[in-house]
Amino acid sequence: MKTKSMNHLFSLILAVGCLLLASCGSDTYKGPVALEEDNLSVSIREAFAAAPMATREMAEKAVTLFEEEKYPESLAQFRKICDLVELTDERRQIASRCLITLTAKIKESADTKQDSNAEKFIRYNHATK
Repeated sequence: MKTKSMNHLFSLILAVGCLLLASCGSDTYKGPVALEEDNLSVSIREAFAAAPMATREMAEKAVTLFEEEKYPESLAQFRKICDLVELTDERRQIASRCLITLTAKIKESADTKQDSNAEKFIRYNHATK
């Protein structure tokens, strides 16, 4: 009888443990997600409004390039911004989200053959990896 009770208790504990493990990680951070194109300019300008002048100018240049649809150049500028040591976590996260958005735009431009610079940029990135 004791063995049957212990087996039942062990099974119950194991089941509860499995449920707990299965529920763990459901709220884990999965990394940055792309910014919507419509919000990119505003989000960057708001996030970098109080940044040091040099950083703010870099961000403005990246946004201007984005608005001019010079996606490879804008992506390169955002990469430089992400490399800045003094960047706050919030600004780094927003800049990283811009990288994701721009990477998608470059791929889209290259796939539709709208931008020869985008195709060159993708080939260059594949060659230098």
